[in-house]
Amino acid sequence: MDLILYFSPHLDDAVLSCVAKMLKEKREGKTLRVDSVFTEATEKTTEKTTEKTSDNKSRWSKFSYQDRRSEDRKALNQLGAEVSHWQLLDAPFRSLVYRDWLGIVTRFEQKDGATREEIKRRMWEVIEHKNPKEILLPLGIGGHIDHRLVFAAGLELCHERNLWDRVLFYEDRPYALIDGALGARFFSLGFQNHPWHLFLKIIPGYICSLINFEMTKSQTTGSISRWRLALALVSNSIKERKSDKMLDLPLDLVSQVTVARDEDLKEIANLIQLYGSQFKDLYLSEKYFLDKSLNYSEIIGSRPSSYCERYWKFSPPFRGSLLGPENT
Repeated sequence: MDLILYFSPHLDDAVLSCVAKMLKEKREGKTLRVDSVFTEATEKTTEKTTEKTSDNKSRWSKFSYQDRRSEDRKALNQLGAEVSHWQLLDAPFRSLVYRDWLGIVTRFEQKDGATREEIKRRMWEVIEHKNPKEILLPLGIGGHIDHRLVFAAGLELCHERNLWDRVLFYEDRPYALIDGALGARFFSLGFQNHPWHLFLKIIPGYICSLINFEMTKSQTTGSISRWRLALALVSNSIKERKSDKMLDLPLDLVSQVTVARDEDLKEIANLIQLYGSQFKDLYLSEKYFLDKSLNYSEIIGSRPSSYCERYWKFSPPFRGSLLGPENT
C-alpha cells in the first residue's frame, strides 16, 4: 500500500495545511504518516519568552503541549494516519534569540545548525525505513524558524539522496493566507521567475496584509510592533536574496492543486476545530482560519466556493538560501 509521508514542524501544521489532500488520500486507501518535529517544551520558560509575557505564560507551558499532542493524535487518528512526535524543543525553549515573535520569524541561532542536522538525520531514518511513495515538506512561508529548519533539512536531503521525484512542498497555513507571503518566500529563495521588480510590486500589499492579519495582532503589542515586524520580514527577504549563498537559477516551479469535495467541508471544519488550544492560545479563531482559507481558495482553485490547497515541486538543481541571515 502506498505510503504518503508528511513532515510537520509543529503539532498542527500538516493538518492545517494539507487536510483536503489527506482526506482524498484516505478515501483512496493510501497509508498516511505524519512526523511532527518540534513537539516539546521545557518545564519552565523565562520571563522574556514572548512579548506578552503575563498573558502568554500559559500558552508555553508543559501542560499546553500535552494538550496539543493529544489534539494532534485525535485529529490524525480520524484521518487514519500514523503519528510520530519527535519531541524536539519548540523555538522559544531553545534560545532567547526566539524570545518574541520578531525573533522567531526573522532570526537564526547559530546552534540551530546542529538542530537542522538532527532533523535531516531523523528524516532520512524514517524515509529509508518506510520508503514512502510521496514526501510532503513545508515551504517555510512566513519565516518561522522551525518551518525554515524543516524546509532546509528536507531540501538538503533532496540533494543528497536525489528525492526530487518524490517530494512535494506544501504552503504553510496560516502564513500562506497572508497576501504576498508566498511571493516573498519564492523571491527570498532566489527563483528567477520571482525577480526584483515583481517583489517590489507586491511589497505594499504584503505589508498591509501582514499588519492586519489576526495572528500578527495576537503576537505583537500595538501598531508600531506590527509595522516593525512587517518591515523586518521584507528586509529579511531581501537579505536572503542577496546572500552570498544565493545562486539565481532558472528553475521550473510546478504547482498542483487539491480541491476538496463539497461534502468534505464539514469534516475539514471538524478536523481543524480539534486543534482548539492552538486557535485559543496562539493566533486566530477557527472561523477566521476557514474564512481566510476559502478566500485563498478562490485565488488558487479552479472551482468557485471550494476548499483548495496548492503544492509545489522544485526542479533540481536548487541552491537557494536555506535559512536566511545567520544572525544571533
